[in-house]
Amino acid sequence: MAETGRVETKPRSETQAEGAPDETAESAPETPQPDESPAVSSEPESLAAPADPAGPRNLGVLPDDSLPEAARKVLAFHFARLRAKQKGTRQGSDPEDLHDMRVAVRRMRAAWRIFNEAFKGGSTRKLRQRLRALSDRLGVVRDLDVLIVNLEAYRDGLDEPDRAGLDPLLSLWRRQREEAQEQLVAELDSERHARLMADLKEFLEAGANEAATVASPTLPHRVRDRAPSQIWAAYEAVRAYDPVLPWADVETLHRLRIAGKWLRYDLEFFGEALGRDSARLTERVVALQDSLGYLHDADAAAKLTRDLLVARAGELSRLETETIGAYLHSREREVARRRRALGPVWRAVAGAPFRRALGRATAAL
Repeated sequence: MAETGRVETKPRSETQAEGAPDETAESAPETPQPDESPAVSSEPESLAAPADPAGPRNLGVLPDDSLPEAARKVLAFHFARLRAKQKGTRQGSDPEDLHDMRVAVRRMRAAWRIFNEAFKGGSTRKLRQRLRALSDRLGVVRDLDVLIVNLEAYRDGLDEPDRAGLDPLLSLWRRQREEAQEQLVAELDSERHARLMADLKEFLEAGANEAATVASPTLPHRVRDRAPSQIWAAYEAVRAYDPVLPWADVETLHRLRIAGKWLRYDLEFFGEALGRDSARLTERVVALQDSLGYLHDADAAAKLTRDLLVARAGELSRLETETIGAYLHSREREVARRRRALGPVWRAVAGAPFRRALGRATAAL
């Protein structure tokens, strides 16, 4: 599966665990639920921080930080998480170690894009390419973990005689997962990966030596100067989907999720400098991104299930064909259910209360 929306084996939000001692909070599998819209608060003005706010903590990004310094803080935070999760990812006993490592890699890649002008031209290109390759390896295994967990959850709800009908699909995904894990472990044990980790450490320790030169002290180069326009540009990219949302196909909705991802990253990375509204703003963007991701997960599972039914049409028993076909239909219904549930979470981000809170947050800089 390409890097797309995922049904996570933890609550989809990645932000809480990133700030907890132990990009961990993405825990229970997403299982079939009755049609219902997500509960979203609709208070007219206040978006004060929730009782249990999500979002990374202790990044240490301050309004007066230069962009290179802010970038170094974000990168160092997630590099530490990446290193801490390598052992568990190799062992493979807890799939959440792999998940956390993948999220850390994603955050590092995102930081280099968001702080694109902070470093000397070309100084990060090779590191970014190597991190992308690592992210792809992690992603293959994680995608299969998600597929397997959700299929197992569906199977557990069937009558005992019908469960065997899912064996061809479940066996295929488990076999693919084992192969992908072996390839990932080989990569993590390679000299190439050791060099990547050493090069990342060296880059972060170089600090100001890798920073781009500021041509003039009057050019905007601090967080307080640059973050507001960057955050609002990311928000504009999300809100631009408003006219097409009622008729958008799955691919368009996936592009919206990607746009939401960049808004989320901006809010996370600059969150400590944005003030008390930032946690709730991030929470609402995460809710939108999660809803879109679950929709895409169901669509991806449906496509892969259909592929198996077509490829093995002459081999499957009647029970297997009917049971796998029923799972396919359940994923298609889930796509439709998720589409119907988008309205509240979309309005929570696209509406005036969100914009007013975003204005207050960026004005605090």
